[in-house]
Amino acid sequence: MKRSGLGFLPFIIIIPLFLFGGVFRILFSVIAILLVIAIIVYFARIIISAITDRKQGNDSSSFDFHETNDIDEPLKSYFNNNGLFPLTENIYLKTNAYKSVTELDVYYRNNYVSKLSELLEVNGETYDKVYDKLNDYVTNKNIRNISYEFNDTFNTSQINISSNFDNAGMLNKPEVMDINKDYNNVFDAYRDILENVSYGEANNKDYVDNHIKAINKYYEFASNHVNDLEVVEQALGNEIENAPSANVEQKGYYDGLFYCLKALRKAKTYMLEKCSKELNNDLR
Repeated sequence: MKRSGLGFLPFIIIIPLFLFGGVFRILFSVIAILLVIAIIVYFARIIISAITDRKQGNDSSSFDFHETNDIDEPLKSYFNNNGLFPLTENIYLKTNAYKSVTELDVYYRNNYVSKLSELLEVNGETYDKVYDKLNDYVTNKNIRNISYEFNDTFNTSQINISSNFDNAGMLNKPEVMDINKDYNNVFDAYRDILENVSYGEANNKDYVDNHIKAINKYYEFASNHVNDLEVVEQALGNEIENAPSANVEQKGYYDGLFYCLKALRKAKTYMLEKCSKELNNDLR
């Protein structure tokens, strides 16, 4: 009987195993070790992740403690009846409908600054100081009697932008200036930054004209919302998102929008830092 060529197959398999069996054993051992290591790493990551999540949960619970303890209901009753809470001679908290401590509105004199949560983010220590003062009132009914009779006024007249420069082909993008004066509200700081925009000694006229166009638009808008400048910031953000900047005129207007947004945020940060310093000095 003629044997099939496949009869040599067992020898083709067995001979290499016989000759190189040690190599295969080492290879299989390495694969097995790597598999065990992979399993160990997998379960170790699960355990570490669980510990981390638990820790974050504990941290979150600690941060939210002031929002959920027994101070909440008395404050709710207080704010629903009174609406104002004095923190310092110049700073007070206000709300129309109490929701939480961090949602309270911060006023410097008679001017809105921000939500309390934004002020507390400026300086972490301030949170405990504000909370302790609120807690002191709720627990001991110990609160200073401050009358808020401030006569601060806003200068909402048209701004005067100096644009003395030599017309040139170059585009000189203005940078927002530092705040070196003392202000009692965000709007006045914002106005001063806009009015003191500098286009340098040489700039493109079409660029500058459209940059000023954006500034005038959002100064007028802000002057109609002096105590609600968050509306202005939102409007700026929306327009920037959709504004083209393909040519010189569009680039000037686009950069003008950004200048206004940066000016508003710098003015707001200035007032937040001013409030934080005053709180830290007053609530020691």
